[in-house]
Amino acid sequence: MLGLATKVMNLNEPAAVPGACCKQAINRLTEYTRWVLRRLDRQMRARHGQGRREGYKPWIHIRRRLPARASHHVLAHLPLRPRSLHFLSTIEENTALLLGWLGAKEIREALPAWPISHPSPAAGWDPDLDARLDTVPGLLEIARDAGIDHGVYPGTRVPFVATIDIVAVLPQLPLRKLLFVGCKPSSALLADQRALERLELERLYAQACDGVHSIVHEKTFDERLIENLQWIVPRYSELQRLQRTSILNDFSGEFLCCAGDLPVVEARNVAAARVGCKEDPEALLRACLWTRRIDADLTQPIVRSRPLARGGERIVNACLAKLLK
Repeated sequence: MLGLATKVMNLNEPAAVPGACCKQAINRLTEYTRWVLRRLDRQMRARHGQGRREGYKPWIHIRRRLPARASHHVLAHLPLRPRSLHFLSTIEENTALLLGWLGAKEIREALPAWPISHPSPAAGWDPDLDARLDTVPGLLEIARDAGIDHGVYPGTRVPFVATIDIVAVLPQLPLRKLLFVGCKPSSALLADQRALERLELERLYAQACDGVHSIVHEKTFDERLIENLQWIVPRYSELQRLQRTSILNDFSGEFLCCAGDLPVVEARNVAAARVGCKEDPEALLRACLWTRRIDADLTQPIVRSRPLARGGERIVNACLAKLLK
């Protein structure tokens, strides 16, 4: 990937005859184009848009000088990894939250769909899988074949590095089959032709990667479900510490034994007393709800003075159906 900026320049800037050296080509560029290429080179040398698991760095980093005009920029934390996630909208943040609850093994935000051919985004997880993965065509080629304008950085002829909002590894899919999610407001899906073209390019790119593409907007998932997930999501360090012992299995087992007859708060206190631990009962309850050790219908309000509403697997299956259809 380190030579991408130079390759993109040679492919797309005029007056660079075949065989001309890079220095001669650069001399023909405008000052702004040179600045764009230098910025791209810095990002790639810093390995933005590359890596897996904790080593992944999103292509777009939230900074104070990167204004949020029509979106909500946020640094968020999920219990999957210790690093912060950089989201450019509330829809992205909520979608990642839901994917974490569904058991996603990895979530990568702002993953580049590089303009030139490159290794599959599924590479880097398992060496045996890497040997069976093909090179992915660049988005320039995909756009050209589809008759869709790829897009360039304004004021240049350098192809824009498009990004996929969220790319996830789900346990419900084979390891090589990634979930590509485009997060857009419903208004853009109704009236923004360019947004629809970008989503079609994402779909074609996901298809070229042998993945699944899904479109999510602010009304895709139940609002109460998202609110409950925001309440129960544990901190990464907290969940790691609890999962190093049997406390979550013990607590959830005791809770489920009495949850049918007792209100939530009483069942929580009884379960904590029976396991005899010093952990905060509320933290245990939230962690068990997040990891789905305790079955609950999170599309319903959690009323502390009433028994917990069951039926969580139905909600999980409904969410997966929307994402994987």
